[in-house]
Amino acid sequence: MAASSNDHYIDTNVVIECFRVGGWKALASRHRLVTVDKVIKECAAGAGRRKGYVVVDAAGVKSQTQVHNVSPSELASLRLQLAGRVNLDPGEENLLAKAATDRGSWFICSPDGALVRACSLLNCVDRVVSLESLLAAAGFTPKTALQHQYTERWLSRKRTQLLLESSD
Repeated sequence: MAASSNDHYIDTNVVIECFRVGGWKALASRHRLVTVDKVIKECAAGAGRRKGYVVVDAAGVKSQTQVHNVSPSELASLRLQLAGRVNLDPGEENLLAKAATDRGSWFICSPDGALVRACSLLNCVDRVVSLESLLAAAGFTPKTALQHQYTERWLSRKRTQLLLESSD
């Protein structure tokens, strides 16, 4: 299957979930993946003795994605646009700061409700995609069910909730 022509920005949680369900290889072979240094560092960190810990090949992730640095001006620009209305985790904040400067065709994949809200505030919520849809496009069906926040159903509900809130 040919790789898609869109950049797909992915966060730490997406990488971890891909490794948990065995879908990383399919995702990386089908989609042009983009991330930021902060996400790679988060993938390499963690408490390996914690119950449910998922081992991530951070070096492999780095070699199969375009990894970008985020400049202080990119972060500042995002923070000004959001004006304190959303509290993003550092990985998601860096990822969105970089994606927001991308002038090409891009999508962002994250199960983080705050990131979806931030995209709504930036008028780019239509660029948020679920991991479920990316894996399906890659022809991969996980044997282990995805956690609910990675599904198209969750994302659809989140978008609807945001639309309803904005119409008040």
